Amino acid sequence: MARLVLTGLITWFGPAVHSATAYDPSSITMHRSGAGKPLSYPQAKKLLKKFYLSKADARSFYCQCPIQWPQVDLNSCWYHQDISAFTPTQTIVEFEHLYPMARFKRKLTMWPHLARLIEATCPDHRRSCLRTKLPLYQSFEADLLHIRPVVKQLNRLRGIKWFQLTPLDPAAAQQHRYHCDLSFRRDTFHPPSRIKGDIGRIMLMLNQKYSSLQLFEPQELESFQNWSHHDPSTIAERQLLEYISAEQ
Repeated sequence: MARLVLTGLITWFGPAVHSATAYDPSSITMHRSGAGKPLSYPQAKKLLKKFYLSKADARSFYCQCPIQWPQVDLNSCWYHQDISAFTPTQTIVEFEHLYPMARFKRKLTMWPHLARLIEATCPDHRRSCLRTKLPLYQSFEADLLHIRPVVKQLNRLRGIKWFQLTPLDPAAAQQHRYHCDLSFRRDTFHPPSRIKGDIGRIMLMLNQKYSSLQLFEPQELESFQNWSHHDPSTIAERQLLEYISAEQ
């Protein structure tokens, strides 16, 4: 697979054309590591850990907390909760899929032939089976574009919740912007405003890269485009994308 072009990564490509034709699995190319072998999720995490260890100012994704591997310093970031209640094991770094894998699996089953393939190869739908027997699942799970370091407890609280795309009221929005007080609802969560642009660009990149799978609804793409527009990319974000471009 050709290496990703940085300028293409950090710009908005425009909505992918949603074709009515059946999805062609061959249209998605497997990610390749430098050794020419498929990149697994454990390998992807090691590559990202290598990048963040090389940065003296490495920070967690949502709240920009300084990372002192494997711990995260909640006292020196946007976090706005009672951190005294957190145990050391809850403040370690974990890697999160910004596009939940459970959601990705549901999207795959919306395609009848892929649903039949999953039933034939992994009837129990277990992740351990999907990642070894379904190359497309393995490829997406190991895609560095949407894997980021987060505080373990926030990863647990988010779970498989999708992003809340409707705006907050002005008072709540101001609090989210400056205190990283993430809002969790039953099925959604609202990320901090300062990180929305990163999320928007990541989702837009995934939409362009996996356009045949139709991972997003048009209104979702519109929201992510707005997030990207109102929160421009930073030097740190571009450095990470350069690293991803070189490694995957």
